[in-house]
Amino acid sequence: METNSLIISGVTLVLGFVLGWLVAVVRRPALPSAEPSPASPSPAEVTATVDLAVTLGQVSHGVALIGRQVTELEKERVGQFAALGEQLRQAALNDQQLAQATGALTGALKSNQARGTWGEVELRRVLELSGLSRHIDFAEQRSFDGASARPDVTVSLPGGGLVAVDSKVPMAAYLEASGSSNPDMTAHAKALRSHIDALAKKDYPTALASAGGAGANLGFTVMFLPMESLLAEALQADPNLLDYALSRSITPATPASLLALLKAVALMWRHAAVSDQASQLLELGQTMYQRLGVLSDHVGKLGNALQSTVSKYNQMVGSLENRVLAACRAFEGMDASGLEVTQLPPENSTVRSIER
Repeated sequence: METNSLIISGVTLVLGFVLGWLVAVVRRPALPSAEPSPASPSPAEVTATVDLAVTLGQVSHGVALIGRQVTELEKERVGQFAALGEQLRQAALNDQQLAQATGALTGALKSNQARGTWGEVELRRVLELSGLSRHIDFAEQRSFDGASARPDVTVSLPGGGLVAVDSKVPMAAYLEASGSSNPDMTAHAKALRSHIDALAKKDYPTALASAGGAGANLGFTVMFLPMESLLAEALQADPNLLDYALSRSITPATPASLLALLKAVALMWRHAAVSDQASQLLELGQTMYQRLGVLSDHVGKLGNALQSTVSKYNQMVGSLENRVLAACRAFEGMDASGLEVTQLPPENSTVRSIER
């Protein structure tokens, strides 16, 4: 800004000097001299000089206007550079805070307790997405076999079976390898292999079976890894790690695969509920059929009783007409019109039987 102002000031000063000199030349009086004075300037020369002076004045005014505009642009540039500097300072501050937060997170994940808490939180989110109900379809921190077996989550299966899920995964070697320029996940794979051995020694399936969950026990423990890369990087470093885990009855599961497994368990529970309802309907139908059979027997017995009653009634009417009323009609002088007894017609004396 100072350089531009100096240049503009210098140009303006030079133009002003030239303009003053021309005006002085035009207005300069004749000096006495021994020699004869030259001829006075012609009107054309005077007019050209005046035009030149006017033109130089306009140029000087334009240069001053340009100087003011350049000054304003310089002020805007300074303001923009100041705003840009503030934004860069804020960005540097944000980067510093982000680096601090990342360092704090990395330090927290190096703690076994913090990693376990994070794994439990991720596991709880997967359980919520699966549609299983807490305290009904799964339980957290449930103890088995006294207090020696306490998996992070125990998932209930139809038929009384149980599946243990462990979320305490080692991550120190993974974080250390991820922070290096040339990451080597061999140590991480070894740490996972050691964790698989530790889970196999706990023998959760046996403890769950002894607790009464042997109805549909799958016979393995789920080792939950809260990030997909934890298993992928370990398998790249140790391709036989998955076979080794399955041979020890340990099933590694990432959030995606565990969600698929839990969705299948939720579907099994829905099918079990439908099967229970169908069994109840079948049992109800059998009960209704048996009760209808008993009722049919009662109706048949009632029909037989009615048939016997009608037959006895007709026998009584026949005996009354043939023996009693015949003797009464033998008395002469008595009106026998009131001694008529009406018999039941044949269509009303037959009881309809039930078709079985």
